[in-house]
Amino acid sequence: MELTQTGRIVLEHARRIRQDLANLRLQVGELTRAQTGHLRIGTGTTVLVLFLPPILERYQKEYPGVEVHVMTGTADEVIQEIDHGNLDLGIVFSPLDVPKGEPIPNYELLYQEEFVLAVGKGHPLANRKTVSLPQLVGFPMIAYSRTSHIRRLLERFLEQACVTPKNIMELENEEAMEKMIEINMGIAVLSKHRAVLDKIRFFRIAGHPIYCEVGLVSPKIDYAPFAVVEFARMCREASKAR
Repeated sequence: MELTQTGRIVLEHARRIRQDLANLRLQVGELTRAQTGHLRIGTGTTVLVLFLPPILERYQKEYPGVEVHVMTGTADEVIQEIDHGNLDLGIVFSPLDVPKGEPIPNYELLYQEEFVLAVGKGHPLANRKTVSLPQLVGFPMIAYSRTSHIRRLLERFLEQACVTPKNIMELENEEAMEKMIEINMGIAVLSKHRAVLDKIRFFRIAGHPIYCEVGLVSPKIDYAPFAVVEFARMCREASKAR
């Protein structure tokens, strides 16, 4: 089933009306109870593990009356949930790298995350500090899922260098990648902060550092609830300290 052109117009206005009503309720409610409410956050597992814990801890202490819900998924999934009104805020990699035709949310850069090539201790490249792109050809690679913004960034990078990776696995998160790396199943691209585990070694591509933006994404609305504004403020402060 597909919506007609008229149906799409009605749906778009219905979503806006629903969001406006929600904002009205929030604004009226916050006049008398500024520190209560709900906050729905979407993010990826890497950001959740490496960036958000101290922010969530601080937020709970300062605003114990706000009920916080966290959902993890790919950047595409988070952005879609924000567009549908199911999330208030997202912290994701490469927020503007959305497929053609998909909605582009409000975006604010927080920081840049460096990604490196990670292998197990027994891998032939385990003792290298850098490798050239041609040296990677032939080694099995562990890739992110096809909906991952990081994978799209890496594929464009390798395509420009005329390198075709030999992907033997497609995994959804870095925790699964770490397990496969430890048993020498292949090379994976991990954030540098994760690639410092005892059972993992990492190296860089000579002359080609890999950085990925991490940003705040939010609905395109005129008014942001107090709970969202305060959480975004804490994210900005944490990114500066980082």
